[in-house]
Amino acid sequence: MEHINVTDCETALNRLMAGNKEYLIAKEGKGNISEEIRILTHEYGQKPYAIVIACSDSRVIPEKIFMVGIGEIFTPPFTMPAMIPSYISLMKSAGLSARKPTRSAAKK
Repeated sequence: MEHINVTDCETALNRLMAGNKEYLIAKEGKGNISEEIRILTHEYGQKPYAIVIACSDSRVIPEKIFMVGIGEIFTPPFTMPAMIPSYISLMKSAGLSARKPTRSAAKK
């Protein structure tokens, strides 16, 4: 089993954008949700490379729209803008920082 090792913002954004392009044409989902990855993330912790803040809508599943598996992205449910300070704390506890990708990465 391969662990996804993303250490910079541009790589994370490019991976998410590529996954979303794949999702738009996919007939079925992908992403590692195996028992093996669940055990590994339980024993060794999560190492998400991005945080995705999405609305609380069952039709929007960030792991699906970016075609990623367990432990790759941190997806706390977002229900109120007033909760932003709490989300920053959650990001820190997930090992993520509030870094932002450069404009050049977002335009690719």
